[in-house]
Amino acid sequence: MNGLSRSLFLPFRLLAVSAILVNRTIDDHFGDSITGAVPTYLPDSLWAQGNICSSCNINSKIVDVDRVHNGTWHDSTYHPTHSPSTITASFTGQAVYVFNVIVNTVESTTTYTNLTFYVDDAFAGDYAHIPDPSSSVMYDVPVFSATLHPGQHTLMISAEGSNGSLVLFDYIIYTVDDEVRSQGTETPS
Repeated sequence: MNGLSRSLFLPFRLLAVSAILVNRTIDDHFGDSITGAVPTYLPDSLWAQGNICSSCNINSKIVDVDRVHNGTWHDSTYHPTHSPSTITASFTGQAVYVFNVIVNTVESTTTYTNLTFYVDDAFAGDYAHIPDPSSSVMYDVPVFSATLHPGQHTLMISAEGSNGSLVLFDYIIYTVDDEVRSQGTETPS
């Protein structure tokens, strides 16, 4: 038997690979739970950290800080005479979900919410909330979701258009295939 033939009979290890889908969070303030990347807010001058904003009409006197993710949210009120208020976040995954705080009527405050979503620069959906006469605050409101091809993606959330819009952004969840590898036992060939 030559050397090549003998090597074909050596034992080998099987490697089992299984996919586990896991959710990861991108917080409005603390960023991605794995990478630490924080969303970008533009224009910067139109955004405030809602939980510490003393000049915002919707602040911790109205929003229960214990009911928002990590006690934080980002606040912007878009006016049609301004540039759009945008949030941009990048992630590697195959699904994405966006959650906001939604407020109904607050005196002298825009509470209509109108959001447009773009994934990888392509229109992906929109969300609108017309406030009712109550003063209720809703938490963990899913304002967008999408199933995507696995890979790197950029999500942009934009308040734009001909009407004013309140944005109270809380967090993003994205789903990623967290591949798990386990070694099998030696198996003769």
